[in-house]
Amino acid sequence: MRIAIVSDIHANLAAFEAVLRHAKSVGYDKMVCLGDVIGYGPDPVECIDLVREHCEWSLLGNHDFAALYEPSNFNVAARDAVFWTRAETLDQRWMKRQFAAARGLAAPSQRSSSAKSSSAAPCIVGPYRYDLSEGGLAIVRSHNAGSRFDGPTTVMLTEPADALVALGHEEFRIRYLSGESELVPGAHDAAQFNAWAAAPRPSPKPSFDLKIHRTDPLWQELLAAQRPRVDFMFSISPRQILLDRYICVHASPSRPVNEYLFPEDVAQGERKLKRNFGALTLPDTSGNPRRVSALVGHTHCPGFLLEERDEVEIRLREAAAANAAGQPSLLPPEEPNARYDWVAFEQGLTEWSPTERDMLPGCRFILNPGSVGQPRDHDPRSSYVILEEGENGASDRFTFYRVEYDIARTQQRIRDHIDRGAPLKDWLWQRLERGE
Repeated sequence: MRIAIVSDIHANLAAFEAVLRHAKSVGYDKMVCLGDVIGYGPDPVECIDLVREHCEWSLLGNHDFAALYEPSNFNVAARDAVFWTRAETLDQRWMKRQFAAARGLAAPSQRSSSAKSSSAAPCIVGPYRYDLSEGGLAIVRSHNAGSRFDGPTTVMLTEPADALVALGHEEFRIRYLSGESELVPGAHDAAQFNAWAAAPRPSPKPSFDLKIHRTDPLWQELLAAQRPRVDFMFSISPRQILLDRYICVHASPSRPVNEYLFPEDVAQGERKLKRNFGALTLPDTSGNPRRVSALVGHTHCPGFLLEERDEVEIRLREAAAANAAGQPSLLPPEEPNARYDWVAFEQGLTEWSPTERDMLPGCRFILNPGSVGQPRDHDPRSSYVILEEGENGASDRFTFYRVEYDIARTQQRIRDHIDRGAPLKDWLWQRLERGE
């Protein structure tokens, strides 16, 4: 059985599509996801659809949880992206955009009311001041003291706009909700502005109105496709066990949704690691606890934490446990001392399979496949893992892969949403090419 393990897709459709193509080329029997299907990225709906199609199951990541319920301990950029993602996936805004594009309606705004009011601030060009009407459908002209303007004060636009951007002392740009823009030349001169205002233009596009359009067959089709997405998001689990061999969680074995396990915890977080490795037990066929390993995501760094214990102590403890005669144990009741190490996917490699020297037999590990949509180990390529289960007593084999994807495509998608008023920060697209 070959199992593809993906994690932290973060609504990066270009990256996930590239990983799916690569996984298909190397071959796998099934795929699972360790969480954070959404958050940060520009295409949450499309990524939810692909996870539903290709993954046997997905875990609940902290960004998935935040979009469904409430963000906790998120920075401002992550929180704003979560609320935007919630509107896209749960509040039907993605559906409204699809419907508007198909029916020739004005695109719905992606901007909150507070952001809209600040972005539509007065635009000063030369001696004149330009404003958007409250409905975003007209330019209203007012002038500073001493300037003259005898032309129209209102110009109907072809579609709703949410910002006027001054480009110097002679012109400004109108930014429409659809993402299009229009240059207004000669705005410093009343006669030139009047000539632009008098030019023929199409009538304003009507807006989407749920009361009017809810019976449209296209809206009903979009709604029918949306319901399984919402059901899927609310059904994903905070914990799942993969084939009774590994505990699979999004974050850490002891705190499955939110706790980070960093490489530097080897030097600075021994208590944290001891607590998490201590949680790695599953009952065997007789009901006795047995030590297992874990598969996690969340930190976006491919590699694994290794727990090394004194081999002599381990063998003595196993012998004592197997002593059917009931002889007293030769070991003290406390657990053997453990040492921890982080084994990373080396920079520059495209493929890596840890050997027995890396992944010591008999030692537990917490493995992270890295991130599909937002790597943070300074390598911008997507990362995922193929687990090949050993047969007839053979050890399991893990293979890490790095996959090139069209980063510029994802960056442009984020910028397009920003241009349409989405409260996404430029940092979200800038970090992708740096792998951070």
